Amino acid sequence: MKELSLFLVLSFILTKCAPTTDDAVNYNNKLTNIELNVIDKINALDNAFATYDPALIEPAMNEAISEIEKAVKKVEEIGDFDGNSEFKDALLNLLNILKKHLNNEYKEQLEIYKLPNDKYTETEENRYNELLDKIEEEYTEAFRKFADAQQKFAEKRGLVLE
Repeated sequence: MKELSLFLVLSFILTKCAPTTDDAVNYNNKLTNIELNVIDKINALDNAFATYDPALIEPAMNEAISEIEKAVKKVEEIGDFDGNSEFKDALLNLLNILKKHLNNEYKEQLEIYKLPNDKYTETEENRYNELLDKIEEEYTEAFRKFADAQQKFAEKRGLVLE
């Protein structure tokens, strides 16, 4: 009888320690909410670029950089789920790609926009478009990896993504 009681206690402890479906949903939601907040700031920056006004672009860029820095810290604090870091790591990769673009390609694009009209030539326009293509290509790949990791996470835990 004593062995059965010990077995039941150990079984209870082990099943209580395993993450639940609700835990998985909460983890997914935390990570995706962080990603969506960053994307909102990137979209605001893209909208600011559409105005061609450096006075609007620069603050939007600073907000996006700040949001990404906060997001990286939040994701690192959230940590792994049940010993698996693939989903979290994919989000960190996406955030770091965006941060790199903000500090490099976006800043170079802003400097192009700051040029006086007589200095803005076809060369600058071509460079701007090259930067845009680089951003889109690298972002698309990082986002695909993030979406794949999220899907894998969901499938492993029986979640349906909407």
